[in-house]
Amino acid sequence: MALKPEALDELLKDCKTPQDVDTFYSQLLQRMINRSLDAEMDAYLEPPRLSRRLQLLRRWSHEKEQQVFP
Repeated sequence: MALKPEALDELLKDCKTPQDVDTFYSQLLQRMINRSLDAEMDAYLEPPRLSRRLQLLRRWSHEKEQQVFP
């Protein structure tokens, strides 16, 4: 995806000092990292309903199991 120069100019229009640019860059970088992590987690995690079904099938539980035969 290419970033249009006009869009970048619009984002930077309120930056008057180098500190403003640094603050903007830090915020932009943090948002990009968060978006990347969110996308990775969405791709990795199973939907909650499916996850619960798989837990039952895989016999994953937080409950203690009872031994039927000693």
